[in-house]
Amino acid sequence: MNINDNLSINSPVDNKKL
Repeated sequence: MNINDNLSINSPVDNKKL
């Protein structure tokens, strides 16, 4: 998984997971 993809695809809640 790329962090950039996570920021784009996932919601802010998922972002906190990072």
